[in-house]
Order: sequence, then structure tokens, then C-alpha cells
Amino acid sequence: MAGLSVCTIRSVHKVAASGFADAEHYDSTRPSYPAAAVEKIISLTQKNRTVDDPPTIVELGAGTGLFTKLATTSISTSPIPTTTYIANEISPPFLNFLQNLNLPLTTCTGSASQIGGVDVPDNTADLIICAQSFHWFIPYPAAYMEIRRILKPGGMLCLLWNERDESINWQKHLEEEIINHLYKEDDPRQQSKKWNESFEHFLGNYYGNLHNINYERSFIHAGGAEMIVGRIMSLSVVSRLPDSEKIEVENRVKEWLKNREDVDLENEEMIYRTELYYTQVIA
Repeated sequence: MAGLSVCTIRSVHKVAASGFADAEHYDSTRPSYPAAAVEKIISLTQKNRTVDDPPTIVELGAGTGLFTKLATTSISTSPIPTTTYIANEISPPFLNFLQNLNLPLTTCTGSASQIGGVDVPDNTADLIICAQSFHWFIPYPAAYMEIRRILKPGGMLCLLWNERDESINWQKHLEEEIINHLYKEDDPRQQSKKWNESFEHFLGNYYGNLHNINYERSFIHAGGAEMIVGRIMSLSVVSRLPDSEKIEVENRVKEWLKNREDVDLENEEMIYRTELYYTQVIA
């Protein structure tokens, strides 16, 4: 049964606060996740557990439930369908969208960027998953400590990101010529790897080694120019702009696409790759 645990929103990055308001647009333009990654995460959760002693998963920054839907479906057909799922989201529009999906889980709000910020007790989770969200949890040292607070001794942390595949020539140029210029230097991005630099300070003391699995061509998003424009417009750094500036960005992307001979305006597909990182709390 979906529910809401109410707590005060203590901390959220200014870009996320203003850039994640249109839940329906976000949900309709963002890629899904590969089944292999979902199954890997669920298997990590259920290792050495039983139906009579089921694990608990906490998803931080669940957004509109793109990963959540896949995970709860996978759990329902897994060896331990009684696994408990708690989805956390700080954006009110996104949380409302997620709750309206009526998935078999409970929900809470609160920020993972501050110790004690997420409305769950200490030692709650056997596994925490952050799908397309951890780069927002600034300052990262506080986030790593908050996650350690929520995890049980020996619990697992999984970080999951979809990335546009820059081995595709036009996607590489789209990144370099359009997308990179939309971001300011201090805007959170997974690509900056600042989250990983911060992790190094916790390695060996609080967390074990960080393992990595890459899933190539993990999602193919069809839809031609309309899909590509919609994807760019869903970026938080664009969503937060005044309407007049959004129109400028939209026109710039459309013009860029028209001038690319290697982009099929009617049928082009955007290719994604997925990166999974996971580590274990040192008890």
C-alpha cells in the first residue's frame, strides 16, 4: 500500500528545487533501465535472506518512479516477493506522481544531503539504490554519512545512471555543442565524477571497494527530432529557465538538428548506456 511519511524538506540543491517541477514531461522523456541491472540490484538485496526474513530496499531520489516500477515488478516475481520497498523523493510534484502509481511500497520525503535528513530510522535498509539521483546529493560527504546511517551493518549501496552514448557521433557532438553549454561549472552532473572523488575519502573506513558494471546499448529511445528536443527540454538546467529562455534553447536544438546530415529527423533514435556502481558498508 502506498503511503506518505511527512517530514520537513531540509536541504535540496537550488537547480533541483526549480528544475524538477513538471513530473509528466520528465517521466515521458527520460529513458528506462536495463532488466539486467535491475535484476542484479535485487539479487544483491536478497542474498542470504529468506521469505521469512525479507530484506528492505530504500530508494533515494525515486523521482517519478522510472526505476521504482521496474524494481517492484522484479521483486514480485523474485525468490523473496515479501521484500520491503521504501521510495524517497523530495520534489512534491514528483512525489505526488510516484504515489499515484499505486505501487506496492511506502514513500517518504526528506533530503539525503544532510545527516538525519531522510525520514527513515537508523539501520533500516539492507540496500539503498540511487537511480539517476546521487549526483544531486550535495554535499557528498554528508550524503555518504546519511546513507551509512540508514543502512544496516554490511548493507549495500547501489548507484545507477543512464548516459547518452557518446560513441554515437551525433550524440557526441550534441553533448559538446549544445548540452555542455547549458550547465554552469558548479551544476551537479554525474559526468563530473565529483561524487566519486568524495567517495575515495570514505573508502576503507566506512565503505568497501566500489564495483562497476557497464551495460552497453541499454536503452534505445525512438522518436526522431521531437524525442531529442523533448529530452533536452527535460534537463533540470533547462526546466528552471524562464519561458522565454526555454524557447531560445528549444529553437537552438531544433536548428542544430536540422543542420546535422547524420540525424534522421523523423526516425532517429537516442542510444543510452547504463553504469551501475555498488559497494558494501563496513560493519
